[in-house]
Amino acid sequence: MFTSGTLHAAHTTHDANTTRGMDVTDHGSLADANVPDTIDADAADTADAVDANVWEALVQDIEPTVDTDQGHASRVQLSPSPPSETPHPLTSPPDPPICDGSNSNTTGSQAQVIVDSFPHGVPGTPMPDPFQGQSDHRSHEDAINTSVWAPFHSQCNWEIALWAKMHGPTLSALTELLQIPKCEDFTIGGERLSFYFQNVLQCIRTLFGNPEFAHELAFAPERHYSDPKRTCRVYSEMHTGDWWWAVQTSLKSQQPGATVVPLILSSNKTQLTLFRGKAAYPVYLTIGNIPKATHQKPSHHAQLLIGYIPTTKLEGITNQAAHRRALANLFHTCMHKLLAPVTHYSESGIAMMSGDGIWHQCHPVFAVFVGDYPEQTLVTCTYNGRCPKCMVPLDRLGEYTRFPPRSYNKAIDTFLLADEEVRIFHAACHEVGLKPIFHPFWESFPFSNIFISITLDILHQLLQGVAKHLMAWLRRAFGPVAIDARCRSLPPNHHITTFMKGISGLSCVTGLEHKNMCRILLGLIINHPLPSGQAPLWLVRTVCTLLDFLYLAQLPSQTTDTLCRLEDSLASFHSNKSIFVDLGIRDHFNIPKVHSLIHYSSSIMLFGTTDNYNMEQTERLHIDFAKDAYRATNHKDKYQQMTTWLERHEKVQQHIAFIKRRQGADQENMQIPQPSGPPLLKRRTNEQGLIARS
Repeated sequence: MFTSGTLHAAHTTHDANTTRGMDVTDHGSLADANVPDTIDADAADTADAVDANVWEALVQDIEPTVDTDQGHASRVQLSPSPPSETPHPLTSPPDPPICDGSNSNTTGSQAQVIVDSFPHGVPGTPMPDPFQGQSDHRSHEDAINTSVWAPFHSQCNWEIALWAKMHGPTLSALTELLQIPKCEDFTIGGERLSFYFQNVLQCIRTLFGNPEFAHELAFAPERHYSDPKRTCRVYSEMHTGDWWWAVQTSLKSQQPGATVVPLILSSNKTQLTLFRGKAAYPVYLTIGNIPKATHQKPSHHAQLLIGYIPTTKLEGITNQAAHRRALANLFHTCMHKLLAPVTHYSESGIAMMSGDGIWHQCHPVFAVFVGDYPEQTLVTCTYNGRCPKCMVPLDRLGEYTRFPPRSYNKAIDTFLLADEEVRIFHAACHEVGLKPIFHPFWESFPFSNIFISITLDILHQLLQGVAKHLMAWLRRAFGPVAIDARCRSLPPNHHITTFMKGISGLSCVTGLEHKNMCRILLGLIINHPLPSGQAPLWLVRTVCTLLDFLYLAQLPSQTTDTLCRLEDSLASFHSNKSIFVDLGIRDHFNIPKVHSLIHYSSSIMLFGTTDNYNMEQTERLHIDFAKDAYRATNHKDKYQQMTTWLERHEKVQQHIAFIKRRQGADQENMQIPQPSGPPLLKRRTNEQGLIARS
């Protein structure tokens, strides 16, 4: 249920010992661990070295990097030390750009995957028997076992209620009848604002305890390999990445059998109307235990709306610098209020019941923040034009060079000065290249590093970023008339979209349209001479390498080899990008979205493939949680009506799911068991390439 909170000016100083990321004092030994029989002692020692290496990367703010030799990927490592000292399972073939395909398929789809479970204890272990029992959903179902349609008297009553709530023309009568409590307002810059939010712990319980997800949840990290020698890693779901493994390692000594619940947050302001400037600022939540195929589909309701950040122009603050700081502080204060209940339980844990009625000691940990570039700079308190993940200078954004990551510890030390004299605090922030925000919401989260948690965004960085820049450069190289003529001359095909009016005159292009343009981009320029008479071979090569990167980055399953190819494509683009300078199209490539390509491999290694944290999902949620909700209001006091409308919709959706489960159970009970014949051995492969036998 949505509640409203008051943002106040009272702030507390957080203990520095609890805000400095992850604390590792003992990595443990594999001698006493439950190691699979297929791993020998040498492999076990290597695994421990990798654990320590990944851990140091997260604690010391050293993200996975790829050493390069003259523009080609040679070895991926997690620390500045030589690869021989700290071996890492990600290795690249010796002769790029052609990868050795002996260990993995170039498409990332494996014929066989070998899984190594977490060797220390048993993560996700159920709690002791006194905690166990039926889930809340099952108890409710048993309590009203008399009718499928309960608490409604009949199917007719339920369908009438469903129509009135989901399709009724007006909600004014119900709004008067079911008034929500009065909002507690606060004042900033002479303007009264209200912040609506849900109990985030209850939202986590709802996702973790949903019976629809009970048999899909991931409770422990795993390492997947495509070969018996374990030289080629496979990354797909979030629990196959190194971040979850590192967090589980930190909890094994204090909380053996703990269940990590990675929190995936996303926020983005969206327009509610076309002309009057009405906007909403929703914040969404999902958990990494749910498979990506589930939380990608809005119909599964695996992503929840947890709050509306107030949208205001603060016209009472005329100074531009003060205006920007006030809006940033407003965002962080709201997020701190929203996520405060999670901070304590990240370390101590809290009992939560999964959908099958089993209790687990859960540790909700802030893992990933999904947002476009303006949202990333807002969350990390970095300046516009800077990289939110590393310390690259402004004039070197276009280089294929890896710079030191931003120091989380330095950022925490700086923001602890917010309670001191203002000039000292502003000077300290300027020294480390951060905005003077009064206590960012992430400074008190254990096991978290905001500069690592900022993930990559396929929609805004690649499709509406790099691809958009590339198309603009090609229009300047060949001319818009020639490009549009090529578009009209392309033959129809089932797998491409034809742009009969060309692409030069399009405006407000969506991510899907950019995808469709990328499919025909090479066909528009190949064998097409430049206006100067030069052959376009060099230009075609550059475009091809960038498109290779775009498609490789979107693979639903990545391997060591595909990551090497990803790095090779990026290195090749940087080696050939000077063609745009020679043609007079660009004089530099200091574009943050172009620089962000260098961080894709490390994010995939830490958090799984990019479809785990793509902004396309968030943009789709705006329709259900913002635009449709706004249309159901009378456009006055919109947030109060929107939250009420969404709350009732959520209850109806939950009852729909409840009825479907009841009907499914009744149908199963009515089925007549058939005699089973001899087992048939058949081979089938799922989307991750795992071989299943039945």
